[in-house]
Amino acid sequence: FIYLNNNELIVFHIKGASNKNKTRKISTSAFEVVCGQALKNIKFSQLDNVVDHLKRKNINRRIWKNGNMVTLDKCLIDLSKNTLTKKSIVVFQPHLKESHIKDTMNRDHRQKTLEALLYSVNKSCKGIDVNFYLIADK
Repeated sequence: FIYLNNNELIVFHIKGASNKNKTRKISTSAFEVVCGQALKNIKFSQLDNVVDHLKRKNINRRIWKNGNMVTLDKCLIDLSKNTLTKKSIVVFQPHLKESHIKDTMNRDHRQKTLEALLYSVNKSCKGIDVNFYLIADK
């Protein structure tokens, strides 16, 4: 999902969990997929790339800008006038739970692998002035 609000652009990458079990473990492979998509789509942190993508896709779906539904043409005109001051990538993968993050004393191989992966994604984002956020499940 691409979210635009005034001079802020947020690109969301969301994946579902493979089960609802409250004791589910971290899935590093699920994170490899969603983080790979986030890195592939980091190009959308540049406004020109968003505009080109929207034009190529010939999107005739709803486009929400600043809380209002607008046409693609109106959106493109508005986008061409904007300067982005804040760019962010948000990853949500519910195989990561808040308890996994808080338990730093008993980290297993999965947690260490995930930590290295997320560090790499964060570093890539910071290198081009993009904020990286991770959302965990409760």
